Amino acid sequence: MIDLELGGPGVVLDDATIEQHLREMLRSAGALRRVLIIPPDFTRYHSHAGRITVMLHDILREAKTEITILPALGTHVPMTPLAALG
Repeated sequence: MIDLELGGPGVVLDDATIEQHLREMLRSAGALRRVLIIPPDFTRYHSHAGRITVMLHDILREAKTEITILPALGTHVPMTPLAALG
């Protein structure tokens, strides 16, 4: 079983931890032929979704998976600077 509740207020996950959990998640999913990754747009930069997308892409490419990335543009109202601070 995968523990997806890794972060939280005041918790910063390093790249090695994120990659480890991505690999674990994909291993439990089994062989994937095609994957669509839909990361959020730049208004969610603070989420590190871009870094996570790159890691996920690299891991899937190693497995010879066909990958499509479709950025989710304009799907939400941009956060105000105050809301982005949490």
